[in-house]
Amino acid sequence: MDKRPVDAAQPIKSEEQVLSWFVSPSDDTSISSSALLILQETLAQHTQEMQEMSALFKRQVQELLTITTSRDLLDLPTDHQIRLRWQQISAQFPRIQVNPSVMNGEPCIAGTRVPVSVVLGCLADGYSPQEVIEEFGNLIHDDVNEALLFAARLTWLD
Repeated sequence: MDKRPVDAAQPIKSEEQVLSWFVSPSDDTSISSSALLILQETLAQHTQEMQEMSALFKRQVQELLTITTSRDLLDLPTDHQIRLRWQQISAQFPRIQVNPSVMNGEPCIAGTRVPVSVVLGCLADGYSPQEVIEEFGNLIHDDVNEALLFAARLTWLD
């Protein structure tokens, strides 16, 4: 066991060195006092470092949350702008209806429960407009055309 006097300016080299000061009784009580002083200083230093790291981490997380939720930084439209745009688009397409109580708000052919996405999917799969009309029975040719126009309008960049 290490029974040499402790030099407060020297860093602690191992846990065993520190434990030896406490576990093995010594006639020289200054060793225990010195070891305790070093431990207290080291603990205070590490506590300060951990508090600084914690504060830095909190600031970084807050900055990240601010960045990811900032509409200006991401250039996202406001809810009001989205509603206005939707009103403009829906006014152009009276045969397309969006109602939260019908198909969970998915755009549908008005008066039916046929989603625009299903009509488009059928056309993409090679169905002719007439085959889509026959498949669903409650659609007319103008419904299929408006579904196509609606999808095209949604892809336009303003």
